Amino acid sequence: MTPLRRRPVVALAAPVVATLVALAPLAAALLPATAAAAAAGSSAPIQLRLTSLEPLAPQPGDTLVLTGDLTNVSSAPIADLALSLEISPAVVARSDFDAYAADPDGPLLGEQLATGPTPAQLTTLAAGASEHFSISLTLDTATRDRLGLLSGWQVNKLGIAVSGTTSLGTSTVGQLRTFLPWAPRNGIDRGSPTPVAWVWPLVDRPHRSASGTWFTDSLAPEISAGGRLAGLLNAASNAEDQSPLGHKPRTVNVPVTWAIDPMLVGDVASMAAGYRVRGANNTTSAGVGTSAAKQWLASLKTAVTRTDASVLPLPYADPDIVAVARTGGFATTIGVATTRGQQLLQKDLGTQSLLSYGWPVDGLTNQRGISLMTATGDTAMVLSDTNLPISGVPPAATPSAHAIITTDEGPVQALLSDSVLDADVTDGVGNPDGPRLSLQNFLAETLMIQRQAPSQPRDLVVAPDRRWDPTPTYAASLVADTGKVPWIEPVSLDSALDSPITQVDRDPLTYPAQARRSELSPVYLELVASARKQVADFAAILPQGTPQIAGYNTALEQALSSAWRNKPRLGQDELDALRNTVTGETSQVRITSAPNSHVTLTSHGGKVPVTVANHLDVPVSVIVSVQKNQRLTLRDNKVVRVIPAHQQVAVDLHASAKTSGVFPLTIQLLTPNGQKLGSSVQLYVRSTVYGTITLVITGAATAALMVAVAIRLTRRAMAARHSTADAAT
Repeated sequence: MTPLRRRPVVALAAPVVATLVALAPLAAALLPATAAAAAAGSSAPIQLRLTSLEPLAPQPGDTLVLTGDLTNVSSAPIADLALSLEISPAVVARSDFDAYAADPDGPLLGEQLATGPTPAQLTTLAAGASEHFSISLTLDTATRDRLGLLSGWQVNKLGIAVSGTTSLGTSTVGQLRTFLPWAPRNGIDRGSPTPVAWVWPLVDRPHRSASGTWFTDSLAPEISAGGRLAGLLNAASNAEDQSPLGHKPRTVNVPVTWAIDPMLVGDVASMAAGYRVRGANNTTSAGVGTSAAKQWLASLKTAVTRTDASVLPLPYADPDIVAVARTGGFATTIGVATTRGQQLLQKDLGTQSLLSYGWPVDGLTNQRGISLMTATGDTAMVLSDTNLPISGVPPAATPSAHAIITTDEGPVQALLSDSVLDADVTDGVGNPDGPRLSLQNFLAETLMIQRQAPSQPRDLVVAPDRRWDPTPTYAASLVADTGKVPWIEPVSLDSALDSPITQVDRDPLTYPAQARRSELSPVYLELVASARKQVADFAAILPQGTPQIAGYNTALEQALSSAWRNKPRLGQDELDALRNTVTGETSQVRITSAPNSHVTLTSHGGKVPVTVANHLDVPVSVIVSVQKNQRLTLRDNKVVRVIPAHQQVAVDLHASAKTSGVFPLTIQLLTPNGQKLGSSVQLYVRSTVYGTITLVITGAATAALMVAVAIRLTRRAMAARHSTADAAT
């Protein structure tokens, strides 16, 4: 039998204890020390798998029938197989469940009440072979008296032992351990049934890229018949709509609280409208899940709009609240995801009544997580009881789920799921002894809780893992059966919040190290923050409301999904895809002037043309910025321009040279909020302008030359006069 998880030690209520005093010595003998042994599995050569136990809540005179399979897991045949059904005295505390499971190969120590030989044709079970079995017991008066099945309600240990002959002789070669809830309809001192509220998760992982194209078509089989999400939806919606079967003692509706990731609903709505899936070499093809999506979405709308149904909306994409709260800087993102998620559910499901409850991953959070959830509008928390453990010695009875958390923001309402019942539910997914065994344990434990304080009003909350993957049959039985046993009253989650608070001392919020290690890593969240800045810078150059930015912001919300806790590589790949997409889009806006090209100023001042290209489908607003140069005077160091879609525009920068020469200019595109856009480009400006010293020297030289010319001309004139005078004489 699969070992159960450690449970708090709690005592049975006084009226039942008085009835079972005589059985206490034997019960005590059945409680071995289990701290180390609880993790051990059976080493027996025969494995038993339970497939059914009927009836669900046996009554006096009923015939108890157990069916299942035997498998020889050894390497040798086993002969002379025979079965026996044994029932031990009533358990007296929840801790008995652990003790019973701790020694899977130990003696059952119960009354042998029925035997069930294997089929007549089977004398030997070969190695690796399996065979079906069935064993039954009529609960007549004599048998009930022998077992101590009294008129009051109780839980007994029940086991099936298999004997056989191996090379070592005849011995017990396998056994299965479970529990028998005994709750006669006319029993005495029954008290009131225990209210149980289900948190029923419909959560998946991101599937779409920032552009809306699907990475894979893996969601289609999940919402199709036999898929995980289809099974969960059908199981809970059918339980919400149960009707009495007449000959059955009790069947009532089971209202569930649907914990829904709005991203999942949006994805399915997108599938219903038709969608494309990415293939090889950037090709796409039509998805195959359109028909299933329409059916699933219609069924969900019907389920959540029932009068007794309630919806707990998670923030869009189910972010890892504790991780992002620890990192900081994501409060606005979570706030937007919360608001957008609520609006999406109201639009796509037509439900306006939404619970404002926070439900962190695994029901575990710290003070920062509480602060973030309350800041984004959550008025109550759904947590695991391990997050707010009981101080000191546990009370005699399991406390009610309703509790108060003391936080930095003041007292906060909380609903604490029973971690042991949660474990029973989860164990049914992979229990080698069969999911029916986990269901039996769940029902027996809820009766045990009811017997602790039959008349004390207490509500229980059961919250399976948000991405659990049960078989459709197990999920359907689990939730539906809580409406068929007399010791459970199914209620909605908001009803549980109205229940009285059990006065019990609790430790402050306790966040285990294992939960901390499971969070999205700080390194990954730094990359998400970097991508967020990258998207914000790109959005700044685009017209407000550009659709592709909404897609990028959606992808950023998806990057924070708690789904990446267990799929970090996939989360990293999708984040890288977003970053590469934004980088590629940003590169479509750039300076196209040839790097290191020369521009010549033919006068004191002139234009320096810079060409900016926009290959996007929308206009962009950019700033052309020039790094200052001491030998050039620029009219404007920053020039704002709107570049139309698919155009190149020459932006003229007016420069004045102070001297001649060749000077470098560094040109950089900026976003309107001053962030760099792409890489800078360096140009060279050649100036032929004369400087002041050059002009003075040139002027002086010219003046000296003119003087020299004037003198020479004067001398020639004077010489000419003298020559004329001499000739006249």
